[in-house]
Amino acid sequence: MRRPYMAVAAVERLNAASDFLDASSTPARRLELLIWDAYRTQETQRAIFERYVRELRSEQGLGEDKARSEASGFVSLPDSVFPHGTGGTVDLTLLVNGSPACMGTGFDEFAEHAAADWYRRNAPETTSDATAASNRETLREAMEAGGFVVLDSEWWHFEWGTARWAREKGCAPVLDRLLPPPAQANCAVQENDPSQVQPVWFAGVAQVFPDAGSRAAALRHEAPGHYYARSTHPTTGQLSYHLRTLMIPADHSSVACSGLATARAAFEAMIPPEGTVLYDTRIYYEVQRALLQLASQRGWRLRSADFLHLDEVEAALRSLDEAGRLT
Repeated sequence: MRRPYMAVAAVERLNAASDFLDASSTPARRLELLIWDAYRTQETQRAIFERYVRELRSEQGLGEDKARSEASGFVSLPDSVFPHGTGGTVDLTLLVNGSPACMGTGFDEFAEHAAADWYRRNAPETTSDATAASNRETLREAMEAGGFVVLDSEWWHFEWGTARWAREKGCAPVLDRLLPPPAQANCAVQENDPSQVQPVWFAGVAQVFPDAGSRAAALRHEAPGHYYARSTHPTTGQLSYHLRTLMIPADHSSVACSGLATARAAFEAMIPPEGTVLYDTRIYYEVQRALLQLASQRGWRLRSADFLHLDEVEAALRSLDEAGRLT
């Protein structure tokens, strides 16, 4: 199980669920958790909601109001204290010997048989159904052992500390507000506080290193398979030389020490004081953090849009033009 960016208490419960599976494993059948989705920013939640609204309009021919009403039955409203934004919600599945288990439906498949208790109410008819039913029970047992509750309509969706969790447990919610995004959180390393360790992203989930030593090992290429591992660290002098002599013949060349430094330099060079920046909602979180810092220093106005949808970009540009803010 890769550690996600979540509320610290929720991570502890997730570890308890993982421990339950460890204890339930055998040499022939190793059980683990595979996380698909954990913390989401409001921008991410809004993009998911709007995408589903568009699908309902195009596939079912629904009007705007009806599509939004229908969508809200499956996807939480982005302006609410939505479960994934609290840091107490996770979408995940079961791994059996390193491979995703048969669960009866795919992830985010909004179908009747994706209900958590589908096989409890409907006897399995095939061998595949029987396997899926057993695997769902195993996943549910592990997550409930960790203190989570499952969403009735989605076998993969579990919550701890949220409003829904509180209703089922008959107590007050623990996580009653949105968790700050990694870019805005205090990233100072504090012992036994995984949410405060510098996060990196893996398959859409914000990951954290458990300690500074693990991060250093990954950077030294001593963590096999880690996506951020590198085998060499060329100096900026070497890179500048190769750029100037081998790739683009020139009298001079300049190489920044990192992609983040390059982004900052580009922002400062292109955007005038009091300027306006329209950026993609998928911007890398550290670049977004740098942009926010520069904007506060230079008086820039910021606006985001999903660049995969040209209509959204065009609408943003029109509104900026009408306000006299295009630069």
